[in-house]
Amino acid sequence: MKKLICLVFILLTSCGARKTAIEQVNSVKDSTAIVAVKTEKAERINKENVTSILTELENEEIIVTPIDTSKVIIINGKVFKNVRISIKKNKASNKYTNTDKASEIRLIDSVATSIIKEKQVTVSKTKLTDKKEAIGINIVSYLLLLLLLIVIISIVRRALNR
Repeated sequence: MKKLICLVFILLTSCGARKTAIEQVNSVKDSTAIVAVKTEKAERINKENVTSILTELENEEIIVTPIDTSKVIIINGKVFKNVRISIKKNKASNKYTNTDKASEIRLIDSVATSIIKEKQVTVSKTKLTDKKEAIGINIVSYLLLLLLLIVIISIVRRALNR
């Protein structure tokens, strides 16, 4: 009787079947990248040499003609008679300007090289559990086992009472 009760207890408290699959993935990625950056720069400097000459001329001309040629003319303290006088004043000024400008072109090339090493280790572990248990089926199976247990217990009592 005790064995029967233990057997029924084990059947009622056991769970459904399940499958467990463990999958482990290790991946290692090594990569090396070489990056070269080339830079070209052009500089242009303009230089000029400019010489300018500015000449200013001032011409002033005065012509003195007497109205009456028989009379004397006094100009700047000098006495003139029967003369036509031309007074010319010339004034010249020169201004020199020298500007130096030079043109220069510079080319600057530069190359920068970078080496990048990368190591990536990935470890992933997946555990998949597949439980095959349905609540409705479990309840029905437990009720059937309980009914079977009650029938067995009643049969055993009747046999013991006789």
